[in-house]
Amino acid sequence: MTDRLIRTLTSCFAELLFQIEKADEEMINSDFSVKLMEFVGAELQDIDEKSASDLLAIVKQIADAEKNKEKKEFLKNFAENFGLVA
Repeated sequence: MTDRLIRTLTSCFAELLFQIEKADEEMINSDFSVKLMEFVGAELQDIDEKSASDLLAIVKQIADAEKNKEKKEFLKNFAENFGLVA
């Protein structure tokens, strides 16, 4: 895959997770959103250290460029929230 494709997919992935995280009960069922977030966290636990590092580097780039404070904070906490820190 190209770097551009990986960055674009990571950006889409991060946006989707952010929207799930901030959605209220009227937008999305909370049980459903928790299951999705738990699934993502579990899947991310299975990636190797290099892949996790690459993913987090891209998420950091996206966070650094983000203007929305709430989304920027979500992205800055991405590693911790999804168990990607030792």
